[in-house]
Amino acid sequence: TRYEITQIIKKQEYIEKLAKTDSLTGLYNRIYLNEILSTLTDCHLALIDINRFHEINDFYGESIGDKVIKLFSEILKRKLNKKYMLFHLSGDNFIVLNRDIAKEVFLNDMIEINSFLNREILEIENKIFYLNTTISLSFDDPKNILSSVHLAKTHAKRNNLSFNIYTPDNPLEQEYK
Repeated sequence: TRYEITQIIKKQEYIEKLAKTDSLTGLYNRIYLNEILSTLTDCHLALIDINRFHEINDFYGESIGDKVIKLFSEILKRKLNKKYMLFHLSGDNFIVLNRDIAKEVFLNDMIEINSFLNREILEIENKIFYLNTTISLSFDDPKNILSSVHLAKTHAKRNNLSFNIYTPDNPLEQEYK
């Protein structure tokens, strides 16, 4: 007896895609990021956070907030092209990952993207949004890189910085310890 397995394979591929991607943005999700980080020995990571995004959701509603996130992710995809992997963690947090580019090139690209994003104007349903972002970087060990990039973001937000690089002597890390 023969079976037509094409449909089964297509469904399996679809399920695998769902498990790795964010339904709103189509970007990779946190689960897939953790899976990738567990296999790496070296990488560069940037966390992009839209400042005061909760105010958009509070004032305009979540449907407008979702449209902002979706449009923002499309801008990131276009601007960062295929040399970077993009992830939507949750809410207004996005991750940029690279394991092949030199640290200096990654750093310069992230400075440039932050400058670009802070000048970008979004128009959604005849409403204008001037977004402001904070980008935090980490070059830490892949096992700790997510924690360290979040520490860098928290430190940046507390000190009104739009850009921050994690270092082991981060005062916040000392405070947490």
